[in-house]
Amino acid sequence: MDHPNAESTASNPNTALPTTASTNVSKKWFSNIGVDPENPGTRPVSPGPGSGHIDVDEAYRVKLSSKLHVRSSDESLPSTEFLNLCIRMYFTRFNPIFPLLHGPTFQPSAKNSLLLLSICSVGSLFIGSADAIAQGTRIFERLNKAILASWEQHLARGGGEALSMIQAATIGQTFGLLSGNPWHLTMVDAFHGTVVSWARRSKMFLCKQAVVPPSGITGRELSLAWRRWAQKEEIVRITLGLQIHDSELASIFHHEPILRHNSATIPLASSSTLFGASNADQWIATLQKEERRMNNGASRLNEVLESRQNFSGSSLASPGSFTAYAFLAGIAARICETRKLGELDDSAQSEFVKSLVEWHQEFSRSRDTTDPLCLMVLWHSTFMTLLADLDMLERAVGRDTPEALANSTEDFRRWVSSLDAKRCIVHGLLAHKHVKELQMGMEPAIHIPRTLFQAGMTLFCYTLPQVPPLDMGRDNSPQALLALPEMKLIDPSSAMYIFEPGRKCSDKISAIEASALCNITDLLQRIGHWEIARKYASTLESVLHGG
Repeated sequence: MDHPNAESTASNPNTALPTTASTNVSKKWFSNIGVDPENPGTRPVSPGPGSGHIDVDEAYRVKLSSKLHVRSSDESLPSTEFLNLCIRMYFTRFNPIFPLLHGPTFQPSAKNSLLLLSICSVGSLFIGSADAIAQGTRIFERLNKAILASWEQHLARGGGEALSMIQAATIGQTFGLLSGNPWHLTMVDAFHGTVVSWARRSKMFLCKQAVVPPSGITGRELSLAWRRWAQKEEIVRITLGLQIHDSELASIFHHEPILRHNSATIPLASSSTLFGASNADQWIATLQKEERRMNNGASRLNEVLESRQNFSGSSLASPGSFTAYAFLAGIAARICETRKLGELDDSAQSEFVKSLVEWHQEFSRSRDTTDPLCLMVLWHSTFMTLLADLDMLERAVGRDTPEALANSTEDFRRWVSSLDAKRCIVHGLLAHKHVKELQMGMEPAIHIPRTLFQAGMTLFCYTLPQVPPLDMGRDNSPQALLALPEMKLIDPSSAMYIFEPGRKCSDKISAIEASALCNITDLLQRIGHWEIARKYASTLESVLHGG
């Protein structure tokens, strides 16, 4: 099947990608940090003009001393009413879509004060006012400095205090991912390895499952068992959260993940129903019900742990949806790593497709009627990560320098001409369809903005008229597309309209394609409380309108 813009460009097969607007696009890119807004005039401290010797004078020593001073803020925290409102918002709006903390047993204390402030920073995003977000941002920035200044003490004390500090840092990392501030995003990418190191030092990655208590316990013993289980479950979920962050950062910045995302590293989280039990009696009743349904539940989970030999769907989706989330994110991280190593050939791609197909089959059998973590959107996003080198496409539309853009022309033409490009567009449009169908009032998961940005970016690149496709000599017809393994699991008909011929508007992208791109950008402007979505929308607008 011909590319939709082949007629308008075939006369000039050597056409390069347009470079006129690349500088403007680069400046407006969502991750562009530009000049430090707090200190735009920073210059290296120099001992003095070209004296040729390395001695320092007193003035230079004073400047060096000032460089070591840590700027602190004496600003007081917001009112207790504001903090309590933020805490409620966190547990009712955010914890359900990124379930790291056990709300029923959480109580403010001296040991978890850093965690409490981190909760407040994220909770501020849901209050609905610019002033609340500004307050939350100030808490986030001050908290990061406080954690970096005191982490040794918390880690040395170990136990619950170390866990609370790592939880605070992980939740703070999530705030930075979502705030839309490119400086925050850069800091999250730089800080991520540190949090992973703390978790390793605390041996959190060794905890593969929160062990359930023996049957027959009651009263105070049951309450204590519930609380011990909840703390172990929080450790499992922190490691899952760090793996999800690792995948998100690898996908956003197109670099290798820090963690190794194979099946043996994925711990098993409990079901959301069990994790959400409000008291010990409800918890033990839910546990017994799940064990009966799973036929000797705990031993079944152990069998799953022991049987995971390869990176396939296995039964990982059934024990808990947060495990399924981390497992799917892990596939995306492995794709990023394999691509960076230059090993993403046809054989590797087939293995990843097999893993994604098996994950979908298992998840479809075990999931509830609702999908609060938006995992089907992430499934489509992972396919887009596999089928398109998004780093190359972003360079091609002007994210970096004009030179980097020009060097992407051949790879760009090759991708546009491939069946993978069409597969990628189908997954992007179906992900967009899933997001549009989210219930009013439902919070989108943290990967939703990035997925919509991927969908808009790949669709725009596929329809660029300036670069003619190559003749790949392969079957790119709709029939070949529909015969692919993942297409048999879904209904792609609602996305196939994009390949219909005869929808051109002179030398521009077709009206139907332009409408899809505008819909994606508009949805990014309106969806959820994440300011990063608005930054993605602004980046897409700069690309669509040439800066």
